Amino acid sequence: MANRSVGGTRSPARVVTLAAVPAAAGWSRSFARETLCRWGIAEHADVVELLTSELVTNAVRAARGVEPDRSAWSAAPLVRVWLRLVGDTLLIEAWDPGTACPVLSRPTASAENGRGLQLVDAMSDRWDHYTAWPCGKVVWCAVDVPSPDPAPPELP
Repeated sequence: MANRSVGGTRSPARVVTLAAVPAAAGWSRSFARETLCRWGIAEHADVVELLTSELVTNAVRAARGVEPDRSAWSAAPLVRVWLRLVGDTLLIEAWDPGTACPVLSRPTASAENGRGLQLVDAMSDRWDHYTAWPCGKVVWCAVDVPSPDPAPPELP
């Protein structure tokens, strides 16, 4: 786990690189839960697991549409996920080598997919994307995870 200083405070961050295969969503859920347990904020794990797996599912779909670099050690395209805790905000970022911007779609009731970003939009506090250097894009979302209030003082 890497710790970085942000605004004078320690800001934990973890990253995992996954093959762009359907199982990556499940692996990312385990990564998210374990990370939040390590950081002592496991009460947010259910929401963060879901958001992470939705972003990874979209990243896998985007990555599978990109021709892999045959000189790389792996013929399978890759995706990468970062979890960063900055103050009271948890950032979930998913990188893929694709360049198509994410689109918040409005699928019909009978559609079998297309609801991932709707879930991200509804369950996160904010989300967006940016172009990554030297290639690809990162789709991210933020979840406010306020520190628990300290116990009230005991009355005499």
